[in-house]
Amino acid sequence: MFLNKQTYVGVLEFVAQEGIIIMPTQVFQNLNLEPHQVVNVALTPDIPKGKFIQIQPHETAFIELPDPRAVLEYHLRNYTCFTEGDTISIDFNKKTYKLDILVIF
Repeated sequence: MFLNKQTYVGVLEFVAQEGIIIMPTQVFQNLNLEPHQVVNVALTPDIPKGKFIQIQPHETAFIELPDPRAVLEYHLRNYTCFTEGDTISIDFNKKTYKLDILVIF
């Protein structure tokens, strides 16, 4: 079954063998894929830079953290780009918080 869903990702490290891409499980989940499933990958060198991102946590526990902005800013450094409609995960104090990417502009 072919689904035409896409997401944008960037390279954090060059550690895989040539011709191999290692993607986080979260990327597979955003694309509704199973681990080890074959995907088409295309180079998109000119993704526009965003100036604003609107996110929505899956639960209010995230915004009830002592400093949710600091937690968010710290963890967003692990992402090179975002795609509207994707869900990201942030691990903090032995808990995983899921956040939806609602709007980017």
